Amino acid sequence: GDEQGDEQGDERATELSPTRGPVYTCTSRVLLVGAGADEQMAGYSRHRGVFQRGGTAALAAELTMELSRIGKRNLGRDDRCISDHAREARFPYLDEGVVTFLATAPLALIADLEQPPGVGDKAVLRRAARELGLRGCTALVKRAIQFGSRIAKLSNEECGVSGAGVGAARYNRK
Repeated sequence: GDEQGDEQGDERATELSPTRGPVYTCTSRVLLVGAGADEQMAGYSRHRGVFQRGGTAALAAELTMELSRIGKRNLGRDDRCISDHAREARFPYLDEGVVTFLATAPLALIADLEQPPGVGDKAVLRRAARELGLRGCTALVKRAIQFGSRIAKLSNEECGVSGAGVGAARYNRK
């Protein structure tokens, strides 16, 4: 690739931030987004509580409910943020074939919440990553950066969104 990056979206450190390390510029116009993975494969810590209180049936019901509302809760916000940076999003975990596979596979194959965090949540995805030779990332515990950093709240305020998280969100362009 040249200085501007190649056709596949070269990513280069362009400068060094004194507080955050390298600053990267990505020329890719299409981004792969992981939305749907946690909702379908018991990736959130709250799924453990649901499983502990109600077992596999309760967890299955929770995952079904979460997938049914992902469009109302997450995808609008994600699309606004990505589009604001002149990028397009692709959601591989929401591909019809992936959703169908995860919905019809035994839950014990998808997640084993008897195992500790970073092992049993998203177990099928962790196994696939190991099979592909990825090692360092396969035992990482989920960290929800958008809530811990309050970026979701700030994003909703900045975009003029009201009723976020309840399916009544409206985008008000300023």
